[in-house]
Amino acid sequence: MIGRDELRKEVEKEIQERIEKSYKEELDLLLRRKQVCEGNVKQAQKNVVDAEIAICDLLEMGLDEFADSKRFGTVRGNIDECSMGISRL
Repeated sequence: MIGRDELRKEVEKEIQERIEKSYKEELDLLLRRKQVCEGNVKQAQKNVVDAEIAICDLLEMGLDEFADSKRFGTVRGNIDECSMGISRL
């Protein structure tokens, strides 16, 4: 038969192991979230650079040439769609 002290020690040990496991899982989750956030920041920085390049190209080329450029092939379609939407108003 297990004594009261032995049982208490086993329970305390089990509780400690569960707490450590919980902290480890929480830490792993936080590290994964940090990595995702860092990836999002890098993507946002890239988007800003791409937008700056596009704005510079637009200012240098003018709207029509910019819209027809190969680099931004979908811009012309977007401009046409916006123009049609505005003309309907």
